[in-house]
Amino acid sequence: MARTRFSVERLENPDESFVQEAADIMASVLDKDDFSIALTGRDTSLLPLLARAMIGGTALVPGMADVFVATDDSGRLIGFLVCVLPGKLLFSTQASRAYGYYAYAEHPQLDPRASALFKNAFAKIPLEANFPAKELEATSYYVNLAMVRAEAQGQGVASALFALAFARAHELRAPRIALIATNEHNVAIYRRIGLEVVREARLETPFNACRFWYLARTIGAA
Repeated sequence: MARTRFSVERLENPDESFVQEAADIMASVLDKDDFSIALTGRDTSLLPLLARAMIGGTALVPGMADVFVATDDSGRLIGFLVCVLPGKLLFSTQASRAYGYYAYAEHPQLDPRASALFKNAFAKIPLEANFPAKELEATSYYVNLAMVRAEAQGQGVASALFALAFARAHELRAPRIALIATNEHNVAIYRRIGLEVVREARLETPFNACRFWYLARTIGAA
């Protein structure tokens, strides 16, 4: 397979067209992800709606997050990062919830148990004790979403995007850059990029058992 030629940049003014294209990537990448299956109550046809809420609830809120994108030679989006600024949390304000939180949480097709899990996972502050804690997210330059199209994976896209995020974290003087992985395969990728596992957790949901790997990199680390 031919390698994809691409460029990366910080997207200064994310708009609805970015959200839609990014949501399509996210839905295609996460259709077999355990936590996504739990959040959709095993109805992964709802993933695009969930993705739009999560991306819009960060990228479109002024002062909430930075967006980094990778595009191919035709200008097609092939990967992106959404990095939430220290002290900010997805769906913790009405401004963040305005871009699809309620449409998803109250969707008639969504299993009520999945709706409760979604609300507890992203919007209840403080979270219940059995759910992975938010301290790392709230105090870090937090990579809320990191997605690369399947056909462009393994070609350095994620590494190039994270290089921009590391530089931005230094600029912001954030204490660390962090994320939570929900797929063990991705843990090795993030380690190669320069993050380390600082904690692991497991959550039993009504639909499956989910594992989480908390990864972080102290800013200034080699």
